[in-house]
Amino acid sequence: MKKTILLLMIAFGLCAINKAMAQPVVASGTTGDCTWTITGTSDNYTLTISGNGATGDYDLGDAPWSSYGSNIKAIIIENGVTTIGSLAFSGYRGLTSVDISNSVTTIGDYAFSGCWGLPSVTIPNSVTTIGDWTFQNCSGLTGMLTIPNSVTTIGEFAFANCTGLTSVTIGNSVTTIGDRAFYGCSGLTSVIIGNSVTTIGDRAFDGCRGLTELYVKAQTPPVLGSDVFVNVPATVTVHVPSGTADIYRSTFGRDYFSNYVDDIHLSVLPVENEAVVSVSPNPVREVLYIQSPAAVEQVSIYNLSGQPVKQIVNPSPEVDVNDLSNGLYFIKIETAAGEVVRKIMKK
Repeated sequence: MKKTILLLMIAFGLCAINKAMAQPVVASGTTGDCTWTITGTSDNYTLTISGNGATGDYDLGDAPWSSYGSNIKAIIIENGVTTIGSLAFSGYRGLTSVDISNSVTTIGDYAFSGCWGLPSVTIPNSVTTIGDWTFQNCSGLTGMLTIPNSVTTIGEFAFANCTGLTSVTIGNSVTTIGDRAFYGCSGLTSVIIGNSVTTIGDRAFDGCRGLTELYVKAQTPPVLGSDVFVNVPATVTVHVPSGTADIYRSTFGRDYFSNYVDDIHLSVLPVENEAVVSVSPNPVREVLYIQSPAAVEQVSIYNLSGQPVKQIVNPSPEVDVNDLSNGLYFIKIETAAGEVVRKIMKK
């Protein structure tokens, strides 16, 4: 009896603690096929979108949660939501965190444009379409941006003026890079363009003044719009697939660049694998830690041209990368359960 009473007291106590810790619901409603909820306090709101289907499309400032926009710090798009509507979160300058579920297939026009304070975004590998102006003027985005292999279209001005980005990898299913998609991304030093890109729109990389390395994986040079690489240094090294330097030199960017190197070996350039293997920290300075549920049999590190620079058989979970020059690399981790490839940055 005493034990039962004690257990009940513990249960009630836990309920009271959970209730105290729960964030108060400030406002809620519907948006398209979904529902929305604002929780938190007046200077630190979280907006959660849930349900099955698409959110609504809006004009600037017309989303039902807009009155809370200046104080929304986090946005959570829950599993089941398929489309983030146009102008859904545009101009939320205090936004610092976005969690987009793996059910989202479309991120609409202007959805996050002008979210200056957003430091990073992970685009899930369910997304097929990134609309026009979607992340335009998100100048707080820093470091590496990966467009996953699921994406087929990058809209006009999609990442224009994201001045904090330093490298962009465009997945192998993208066929079209829209006009001015990366216009004014002055911090970019490295761009990898996937092997399915056939068209690069007008001024797509205009003003990428920091660019030093451009990797184009398509065997057939993509068709360029007008002024694609205007205001980009002529000293950029353009890396292309083996045996294609001459055709690239004559058809791709000939008005902009002169240094073409056919050193991309497609057999070792990766397609991102979803195996449960992690590497950290990333960026890394001295030691890279590998976590894998299966035994790691070999680790190989490649430069962006696909050339091996380091190989370790039966490695420990701690891989010394202190001897690598600063820059981007691919690391292939071979385990008893299969292989996984990750991109790392050495600082």
